[in-house]
Amino acid sequence: MDKMSSCILSLLDNDEELLHAAVDTLLKIADNILRDPSNEKFRSVNLSSCVMEQKLIPAIGALEVLFLMGFEEGNDKLILPKDDPLNNLRRYRQQLLKLKHDRMKKLPTTVKGGLSKTLTPELQEMESKLRSNLVREFERVLIYESPALQEKARHCMPVQELHERARSKLSIMNKEFGKDEKPLDFQDCVLVELLAWFKNDFFKWFDAPTCPQCHSKMTSAGSLLPTEDDLAWGGSRVEGYSCRDCGTTDRFVRYNHPAKLLETRQGRCGEWANCFTHLCRTLGMDARYVHDYTDHVWTEVFSQSQNRWLHADCCENKLDNPLIYENGWGKKLTYIFAFSRDEVVDVTWRYTTKQNEL
Repeated sequence: MDKMSSCILSLLDNDEELLHAAVDTLLKIADNILRDPSNEKFRSVNLSSCVMEQKLIPAIGALEVLFLMGFEEGNDKLILPKDDPLNNLRRYRQQLLKLKHDRMKKLPTTVKGGLSKTLTPELQEMESKLRSNLVREFERVLIYESPALQEKARHCMPVQELHERARSKLSIMNKEFGKDEKPLDFQDCVLVELLAWFKNDFFKWFDAPTCPQCHSKMTSAGSLLPTEDDLAWGGSRVEGYSCRDCGTTDRFVRYNHPAKLLETRQGRCGEWANCFTHLCRTLGMDARYVHDYTDHVWTEVFSQSQNRWLHADCCENKLDNPLIYENGWGKKLTYIFAFSRDEVVDVTWRYTTKQNEL
């Protein structure tokens, strides 16, 4: 057996669930090819497929392993050339098997780092739940980096129009700043225009559906079981609705996948911030998804001109107004975390003036 490749070992940097999913998927790809080498279907991996976006793209080292196996970049696919002798594929398949059989058995049952033995069972359960939520949300935002998904988003945005509006307002907005204030740059102005367009023209707030038969406001009828198609787009929560006047029923799926949200274009703050953050990443902004654990979400975008992160709430069309929740809404905040492709950060301090109390 060859010495374990650094790319193979880097798979261990993923959490246990994603690690297992990535290794099993890579082994399945290799096994299919070795079983039927002439089948072109097995030698092609679609970058926009759910398997890629959920199990390989988010996993550290997974794409690198595919390249080591011999895959090459196509338009929207990774392709293993017909004349590839499969030597590298066999070699890294063996390393994946070794990792799975010898190394993965030794992984702890909790996230790397473990829980303190001094914590009570109740606190251990709370900490474990929070940590699992952090891992899950971090994995989810990595979907924003999918080239195929970003291409789909570009077709939904009036990019040229947004840029033209930003340029026309750039000089006007900077004249309004005082001498001691840092002027906005072009990206800041694009963000201003994107917020306005997203709220006013693109996305719609969903409260309750209107009956398609008698046009009355429908009322909640509890939760429904998701279908396989719902789950494929991250829609594990499904709300049921009924009309009191005519008995018509309806359902609303709380989708979590940006690709689906680009089509449905409706929801509440979760869907809004999820889709908006993806659009920011598509435009090349250094953006991250922010989760307030007292039940709200929004976006932060790093401004080069201000040299700091700007709060951007697409539901409210508000930019750089971080105290709106505590002072304006009267919320008693707890934890607020920001998720990007690079890191998970506790940003609670930015949204409160009650540091010691919090």
